[in-house]
Amino acid sequence: MGKFTFMAMAMITLASCKSMKGNLSISDDASFKRKTIFGNEKTIKVPAGNYQAKLKIAGKDSLKLKLKNNDKSFKTIKFSAEEEIKIPAYEGEVTIKVDQMGTNYDLDVKVATDTSSSTYNTTESCISGYRSEEVCRYIPRRTVCKGNKDVVRDRRDVNWDARRDRQNDRDDDNDTTVCYEEGGYTSCSIESVPIYGSQSVTYALETTTRNVRAALKLEGKKIIAKFAHSDTDTDKTRLSSGVCY
Repeated sequence: MGKFTFMAMAMITLASCKSMKGNLSISDDASFKRKTIFGNEKTIKVPAGNYQAKLKIAGKDSLKLKLKNNDKSFKTIKFSAEEEIKIPAYEGEVTIKVDQMGTNYDLDVKVATDTSSSTYNTTESCISGYRSEEVCRYIPRRTVCKGNKDVVRDRRDVNWDARRDRQNDRDDDNDTTVCYEEGGYTSCSIESVPIYGSQSVTYALETTTRNVRAALKLEGKKIIAKFAHSDTDTDKTRLSSGVCY
């Protein structure tokens, strides 16, 4: 097997895209080399084969390529560059030459976008009107104290009786606080409630599929590795709706 060395990659910027998942196909054994923060050279060897790949922008001038093969092992390769290279967000192609890459390999990237439109009909729930209806609700029992300080406490407050007794001990003979209980009953009233029905609705769908293809070439000719990524976005717009029955 032949070997190739990937020293540095210029930053790839895709508008509104921080990472790309796809497949990486390497035809020859690869040695990825880069400088560490201590100035040493680090080499990551990747055998020829097919990999699940995730390309992520890690900073203004760096990115990470995470690879996973069939045995579920991972390899993370970090690249950095001195300049920023922008790749078309939706349509177009760019070639990053040897002098930009810092190696004897060119990187070709092509971006193509397909858009398709369609409509469909469906049935949805709706409110056709309102009617008057008796609605009943349970009013929980509570204790109300009126006097120097008006107080309302829920009957379910288990500490309320003890606090009330301590307060009564502190109050003087002029205290006119009177406590009584209220609630514990069901209250009914006439309210407007919705009447549910169904209606026919028409939607428009616009589906956008973006395909990103990258190739690493030796001296601008032999393709050493290929990366493929695809993503799809669908926008739904309500066009019309029928009468609610």
